[in-house]
Amino acid sequence: MSWGKVDWVYRFSPYKGAVFAVHVALADTANADYGWKIWFGQETIAEKARTTRQTVNKALQAMIDDGFLELLEDNSRRLRPNVYRMLYPEVPIVFDSGSVASDDTSVASGSDSVASGAATVVSGDTKPESNPKKPKESVSPGGDAPSRELVHLCELLADLVENDVGRKPKIKPIWYREMSLLLRRGPTDYEPAPINPDSVERLLRFVYEHRDADPNFSWAAQMRSPSGVRRNWVKAVAWAKKYRDQLEREERGDDENGWMDRSIRGEGS
Repeated sequence: MSWGKVDWVYRFSPYKGAVFAVHVALADTANADYGWKIWFGQETIAEKARTTRQTVNKALQAMIDDGFLELLEDNSRRLRPNVYRMLYPEVPIVFDSGSVASDDTSVASGSDSVASGAATVVSGDTKPESNPKKPKESVSPGGDAPSRELVHLCELLADLVENDVGRKPKIKPIWYREMSLLLRRGPTDYEPAPINPDSVERLLRFVYEHRDADPNFSWAAQMRSPSGVRRNWVKAVAWAKKYRDQLEREERGDDENGWMDRSIRGEGS
């Protein structure tokens, strides 16, 4: 049990109803010792959240689209539970709860009121107003409309994900926020430094173009949202450089085992 993160969900989750119950159940399960990973089946999550498996399936996809959950391993074809990682955005956002409410009412009473309210950026020191008015949804750290380069990068990533998995993710405000943080501050596991938008585009295109390079692992599966790109940036760049060098060696014919192919073709050593 991870009370610190359960408290985070109670304070910042944008959901209500059964979807909120799923969010709480996942936060109650994940812990730092296992890198916030979750590998329970949907039936187990449904039992814990006191809802249905169908609602759990919808809730998981909504949380992935909104940047609160990351799919690490898709084991649906292996008839094993998928592996997810809980995400806790640096600047939590609460969207209009009506857009993510579930029709399923099989959840304990009282949870519907936890995340209801206007769309706003929430901090730990703020207190909800008694009758808040609904302002425009913030889509960037400064509260302004996203820049052209942010829109381009987010749409590019969404298109690449659609080509990869057959379903286009929804571009939520948190996408613009995380992409903006990537450009302004860099990845999450490295010394903060700005990143050129062209570098982001080149890496995304390379990663998705070569998503089948390793049959057992794909960086594309780890980078299906801007938060995933930030979190995996350093390792993905290192892999991209190494794999690019390998491709260049193979193209030149001077890779480690290239002499075998040349000998077979009678081209000498």
